[in-house]
Amino acid sequence: GQAIKYLENRKHITPQPEQGATTERRFLNPQRLVEEWVALYPTVLRPKLNARRFRAPRPDWTEGVDLNLYGAFWGGEVAANRLTHYLQPQTATIYARETPTKLLVDQRMKADVNGDTEILDVFWNTERLPAVRDVVPPILVYADLMTTTDGRNIEAAKMIYDEHIGPLLRNYP
Repeated sequence: GQAIKYLENRKHITPQPEQGATTERRFLNPQRLVEEWVALYPTVLRPKLNARRFRAPRPDWTEGVDLNLYGAFWGGEVAANRLTHYLQPQTATIYARETPTKLLVDQRMKADVNGDTEILDVFWNTERLPAVRDVVPPILVYADLMTTTDGRNIEAAKMIYDEHIGPLLRNYP
């Protein structure tokens, strides 16, 4: 309810159709909505995702790890690398419903407030918006990368937008 009202007030969706009308709501400018969501993600939603930080003994620990086995998903740099094969990850972002304790044990990770691995809560309906392999939806990878000021992340974010997000927006009716 509140989300629909917000989208309507921001002119992102068409107004409520008249009772009995055959038309449905639709997005008015999906590209603008994506831009606004990505701009607001780091300050509005991300702080609510219960961030926990860890450090693994090896910097390349993410290579070959399938997060499906742990009920989790790659975000950020690791997801970007899996989608584009362009970015060499320096940090790992993981989204999970709960802390994947088995992953932490298997990778011998230790809690570290300055660690290079961050675990955040899943906030989307994973059944309605399933992951590709063990990677979060591309818009979230894009938002994670755009949150940084790292030039290599921004470049990878543009690649993800061009390959995975832009085509969907251009083909939207």
